[in-house]
Amino acid sequence: PSVSAQPEHDGDVRRSAEWLSAKLKETGFPVTEIWETPGAPAVFAEWPSEDRGAPTVLVYGHHDVQPA
Repeated sequence: PSVSAQPEHDGDVRRSAEWLSAKLKETGFPVTEIWETPGAPAVFAEWPSEDRGAPTVLVYGHHDVQPA
């Protein structure tokens, strides 16, 4: 489990970030990056439009979980 609040799951959180980055790339995102941040890695993905007038869409979510 990718429980980010528990240090013993650091490897799981890292694998979660790698999995998400790979899935985004498989979906077609031309840019996917894993950013090292304090506590847990963040996943960034970008799919720029060739239409300069296209709106910007931002999606924000979590790939880690908290203990229950």
